[in-house]
Amino acid sequence: MISARASLISLLSTLLFLVCACHGGSDSANGQNGPKAGVKAATARVIYASLPVLRTFPARTEAMVAVSLSAKMPGYVKQVLVEEGTRVKKGQLLVVLDEKDVRARLAALKASRNAALDQKSALQARLAYARADFRRFETLLREDAATQAEYDRSRATYLALRDQVRAYSSRVREIDARISEARNQLSYVRITSPVNGWITSRLADPGTFVNPGVPFIKIDSRDKGVWLTAGIDESLLKVVHAGTPVQVTIPAMGLYLKTRISRVIPHVDPASHTFLAKVALPESVSRSGLFGRMRIQTGTMNAMLIPASSVVKRGAIEGVFTVDANRSLHWRVIKTGSAWIRDKAGTFTPASGTDTAAFVQVLSGLSPDEEIATSSLNELREGLRLE
Repeated sequence: MISARASLISLLSTLLFLVCACHGGSDSANGQNGPKAGVKAATARVIYASLPVLRTFPARTEAMVAVSLSAKMPGYVKQVLVEEGTRVKKGQLLVVLDEKDVRARLAALKASRNAALDQKSALQARLAYARADFRRFETLLREDAATQAEYDRSRATYLALRDQVRAYSSRVREIDARISEARNQLSYVRITSPVNGWITSRLADPGTFVNPGVPFIKIDSRDKGVWLTAGIDESLLKVVHAGTPVQVTIPAMGLYLKTRISRVIPHVDPASHTFLAKVALPESVSRSGLFGRMRIQTGTMNAMLIPASSVVKRGAIEGVFTVDANRSLHWRVIKTGSAWIRDKAGTFTPASGTDTAAFVQVLSGLSPDEEIATSSLNELREGLRLE
């Protein structure tokens, strides 16, 4: 019995020795009791900078000159030679109206004129005879060879015929004016573009009846330039004026521009509580309707910035690897804010949707001038030492 117990104790001691030996070998293999491994990575300092406080307003491009075309006379559309989006040149034919009614009216007026001229000619012949007869009776009356009644009858006949000739002359002039108007209307049936630009709206098709003054073609001129127009909050009415510096972005064109407000319309829209500010865009922007942003600086703030590439995301958690005085790496959870880019002059500007953010604002978790790793982030671990 004693011998069996001694054998069991001996076996347990042997197993314990082997387990301890194996554990010690594992520690040595993993290097946990030795120095930490080294890794290479680029580093950067946390930047403490003065950033502009900007208010951003959505904006749209619009042509400085937008033309609405309408008919100068009522009629039916015969042809429409353009579509929405068509690029047109000044003088290009756009729409043709049906001219049948105008030509019929013109033919009727010419016939009336000819009839009036024939009637006038007949009256002029009678007037010539009446004038001669009146003058004859005038002479005879002075010589007491005719009665006063005969003189009065000849005079009345002459004056009546003269008035009739004058009336027909007036009628001919009136018809001539109506003929001239009809001829002008013939020129109105062919509607041409007054500018170089693009068709932005077409509200008439062949067969459509159009009335004078009702627009059915709209054109944006490409010769006069383009505005970027934004509705600015009424609280800035006293500080925003022509000449105020602004930052302009148009994502569709990849355009970023530092410029100044060109024009302010101080009327405040009671529905949106905004007023309009306009910026003249460079010639490279010739399209209306593009979405843009207008940023106006209202102050400055101090903030910490780090390279956007240095941020490591682990699920919903953001962090960076800081470098201590011994060049050891430590994982630090941080909270980030807005994204920024830096121009050639070193000025920081908020990144737009098309920009690749170079820097992000750090709201918490770091201190100014701390050193952080910016490359080889997938290889970094807590406690590793930078070479």
